Amino acid sequence: MVGCVNIGANAKLNEHGFFSSILIVLATAMLFLFLASTMQAREKLTNAHIAAIELEQVAFHRYEVEENIAKVIKETLENELALGNTNSEKLNLAVSKKIEETFEIFKERLGCDVYLTDGFSKAPLQNLHELSRTIVLDSDEGLYAEYVFTGGLLKDKMVACEIRKGNAVAIASLVPQYTIKVVRVG
Repeated sequence: MVGCVNIGANAKLNEHGFFSSILIVLATAMLFLFLASTMQAREKLTNAHIAAIELEQVAFHRYEVEENIAKVIKETLENELALGNTNSEKLNLAVSKKIEETFEIFKERLGCDVYLTDGFSKAPLQNLHELSRTIVLDSDEGLYAEYVFTGGLLKDKMVACEIRKGNAVAIASLVPQYTIKVVRVG
């Protein structure tokens, strides 16, 4: 009888050992699956962070280009007026040349693509003075100068500076009716 009890106890022990082994294997498999999914989540999170940083960088560069273009236009108008240049056509040529030079600097520095577009096709940035007007009003109180990017006769052209970083893209642009005004008193 003692032998029978021992045999039954050993069989029960073997059953418990078998089920315990299965539970340990299942728990280990679940742990590995959890770790694998955690690593995938970490990779996705890292990729999302990289994409966010790229977007932030191109947005900053777009802002930088647009602000510098505005500054160049304003300073060129002010400097030319200070030199006594009140001829609208000459002033427009000077401003347009500076804008083209500034876009060229950004093209070299940022590796961006600078072009004229009507929304359907791209053309090299040139002869910007033909797509803009500068008005100068001279009075006893001072000078008023206004640069307007007209976008051409049909007002359908714009200057685009396409900035890329990884998968992120931003476009700094000079659109029709873009205007900078300068007043010089005295």
